[in-house]
Amino acid sequence: WHAGHGATNQNSVGIEHGGYIANNDTQTACYDASSVETKSCITYYGVPYSRSNIIGHSEVPGCSSGNGGGLNCHTDPGPYWNWTYYMQKCN
Repeated sequence: WHAGHGATNQNSVGIEHGGYIANNDTQTACYDASSVETKSCITYYGVPYSRSNIIGHSEVPGCSSGNGGGLNCHTDPGPYWNWTYYMQKCN
């Protein structure tokens, strides 16, 4: 139950990253390794390449059981996550 939201959990792959949301401490190697996995999922599962399909914990809809996804439940990957770089690597 990685994402914390039933429908999202049943239709997603979760990739865990190290680091802290309050710091800009995500290493390039983390972005690069994660993007390889994401690109593999895009290809294998036929996921459309878009930010509406490649999301962070904080973008998971709803809070199931009070601790699911969504803005009020998860704050990661945080304001320092470089979505532009990450999405370029995933394409």
